[in-house]
Amino acid sequence: MEIIAIITCIHSSSQSAPWHDREAAYLMTSRQFGKVNWLRLSICIIILLHIIFEIIHGLTHEELQITLSSFQFAYVLLVILVTPIISMILIIIKSISFQRVGAILLLGSILGSFVFGVFNHIITSGLDNIFTVAYGAYCFSLPQYFF
Repeated sequence: MEIIAIITCIHSSSQSAPWHDREAAYLMTSRQFGKVNWLRLSICIIILLHIIFEIIHGLTHEELQITLSSFQFAYVLLVILVTPIISMILIIIKSISFQRVGAILLLGSILGSFVFGVFNHIITSGLDNIFTVAYGAYCFSLPQYFF
């Protein structure tokens, strides 16, 4: 079995084979030998941690009674929470084209989250601005969710 996979990989890495065949052969051999794709695993862990931190951030907003407008709520729900989950599912799928779409969605979600966070927490004035929140408000509101 091992020899067949190596021959397949060598054969598909020849110059006559297109690049996507070589990638498919590599994915096939890595699945056959039980290797873990550490990049995909790392991306999934980071996305799950992102969702956990977003839930904690949302609970802090709720406790401090900082509400979002309808547009902001829809944006947070779709771009910051749902899109990373969809991209994670696409990245897990073995198809190279699905993985590329997932990576593009993840990049868009990251950029959208960054712009939204900078705009609402630094640029605009209001209750959500980090320069107007009372010192320690976030620090003392979080521990009750962990106990």
